[in-house]
Amino acid sequence: MRIIFLVFLAVCFTCMNVDAQQSWETLSKAHKQVLVNVKEQWAELDTGKQQQLMRGADRWLSMNEQQRTSSTKQFEQWRSLPKEQQQKLQIQYDKFKKLPATQQKKLRDVHKKFNQLPKAQQRALRDKFRQTKQRKQRAVQRKRIRKGGG
Repeated sequence: MRIIFLVFLAVCFTCMNVDAQQSWETLSKAHKQVLVNVKEQWAELDTGKQQQLMRGADRWLSMNEQQRTSSTKQFEQWRSLPKEQQQKLQIQYDKFKKLPATQQKKLRDVHKKFNQLPKAQQRALRDKFRQTKQRKQRAVQRKRIRKGGG
């Protein structure tokens, strides 16, 4: 799920500098085609939101057909998530973006390797991670109980 969110945000948040609010008429034909769904609201959007949408449109226009298909699928998966899960993923992404670039790269590399594993092995690792996490949580709870009771 994290990668779905990361890809979606990468589409929306690539680097581009646009300082002033743009009128719809000044957009290129290609940008208008990508952003057609926000045409009616465009003039009312703040500059930051327009910039975000333009960066996403630029990213979309730079993709090949396979990348666009993959991105569309991932975005649809993102939209199907409950709002609470979307918010949780947003927080995780914000934390990720605050990490140093070297640490971000390491995490991306590990995630890529994980995705290359057979599905059965991925499931086994997820289960092992959950079990380890649960054991740690129980240990913390026991420690709190001992401190409170002793």
